Amino acid sequence: MNFPRPNEPMGEAWFQGDDRVMFTTLLEQPIAEAPIELIENVLWEISSGISSFGHRREWHVWFKHLLPHLIIRGNQAHAFHALVESTVTAFMNVFWNGITEEYPGFGADVFDSLALCLMAPDVWVESSNNQLQRPHTYPLFLVGENDDGALEPLFWHAGKSNNQLSCMMFFGLKYLPTSKIPAWVSSLLAIENPYWKGAVLVWLLGAQDLLEEKIALASKIEKTSPSVKWNNSHVLGSRYGSIDAEEPPCAEFNDNKDFLPAQNNPLFLAEIKRQLMPEMLIQWTDAIATEPNLDGALLYTPDLLFDRLMR
Repeated sequence: MNFPRPNEPMGEAWFQGDDRVMFTTLLEQPIAEAPIELIENVLWEISSGISSFGHRREWHVWFKHLLPHLIIRGNQAHAFHALVESTVTAFMNVFWNGITEEYPGFGADVFDSLALCLMAPDVWVESSNNQLQRPHTYPLFLVGENDDGALEPLFWHAGKSNNQLSCMMFFGLKYLPTSKIPAWVSSLLAIENPYWKGAVLVWLLGAQDLLEEKIALASKIEKTSPSVKWNNSHVLGSRYGSIDAEEPPCAEFNDNKDFLPAQNNPLFLAEIKRQLMPEMLIQWTDAIATEPNLDGALLYTPDLLFDRLMR
């Protein structure tokens, strides 16, 4: 294993009391058997700790050890959030300035696993809904059945992007090489599922203002409309970073201006305009209209996005 279990327990992100909570349980049982609530707490301490107190070796080594297990369990849910959300937040805070080659091929392994977790076969299922006009394979993180057995958006709507989709969209924007952005956009737009299409439209509308900024700041995620935030995204970066920081920047803290590569955002938006507009967007709108619950949940999202992209 490339990241063996550390010999010392990880501690909480709090240093001002007499006693500091140490996660000794992580030393005593297999990570695969650890309760998801414990794992979520650990990831919160890593993310908030780096944001508040800077990079510390204990948080780095424990996150890298946990990472393979986090990816395997990424679609497990706790308190209405999937583990992948807090995993992405912690990953970004640890690897704020890009993915370093922790071992030969580490970056490729990350893109072949964490970056593709929403595409795992076990989270895409054939619908049992007999009312559909045509069959689709549906993503479980986007779709649920209501009391009448009809499909509807699961925890997302016209005013709020799907959390899991949002964190992975920002993951791609942060870490993909510029040369791969056009192909990535093509792959996003090629998925033939109306709920996927609807969720992408909501995210695009919500992310527009942030991505059009000359310097995209993670703190602006919390102010987007529709909302594109996800679990723990509010602790990305640091209050000691640059531009919108509360304190002067310090070398050991993440610099807020480095949240997204400046060259990726305009290229991504240009590719969206080139590939999605306008014929495909009309086709997407027609596909969404075949699902009454989806069409009702999205309200005027396609029209609003059309207007934004055509400006």
